[in-house]
Amino acid sequence: MTQNELIDQLIKNQNEKREKLASSSFINLLSIGFVVLFFAFLSAVFVYKAADEMDYQEAMAKAYQAQFAGDQK
Repeated sequence: MTQNELIDQLIKNQNEKREKLASSSFINLLSIGFVVLFFAFLSAVFVYKAADEMDYQEAMAKAYQAQFAGDQK
């Protein structure tokens, strides 16, 4: 091989490596994004369930207070 052919081959190999790195970087970024969205979804579900539980506890407290006020009369 001549020097120019070797240089061309080296450039071609470097470009292929860059393409592989770029594609795997995109997949890594996509995976990280998916994980972040998944945890955001879980957090939203947790907050919704916690708010629902708080509403339930508040309703139970009001019912108990109403019952207690009725017993005092």
